[in-house]
Amino acid sequence: MHGQSDVEVHLLVRKYVEKGSSVTLHCEHNVEEKILYKVTWLKSGLGKFFQYINGRNPPFRNFTIPGAEIDTKNSDKNQATLKNVDFEAAGLYTCEVSTDTPIFTKESSEEQLHVIHMKKLVP
Repeated sequence: MHGQSDVEVHLLVRKYVEKGSSVTLHCEHNVEEKILYKVTWLKSGLGKFFQYINGRNPPFRNFTIPGAEIDTKNSDKNQATLKNVDFEAAGLYTCEVSTDTPIFTKESSEEQLHVIHMKKLVP
């Protein structure tokens, strides 16, 4: 990596998620493993709800998020998985990547997540 302006961070989220199912928020970035300090997932109005810290054991800090459970088995430095999603989990999400040396943080753009209820059609 040549400089801080070269850091790219993108959040990929399925726009529509069915109530009761799971969704994975993918944080794509180009930060090398050796200088990666942490990756943080945030929800607008709530703040951080999951944080991966490189070199820590366990490597994550678990927060809570209204309307979902954090699936720590399927969450790491590249993704945060929410399970048993309810309507309260809908909203704007971002992820933030921080480097160790030099200390630098860059945030992705916001992505909207909608939680929907599928109605069963009666024949």
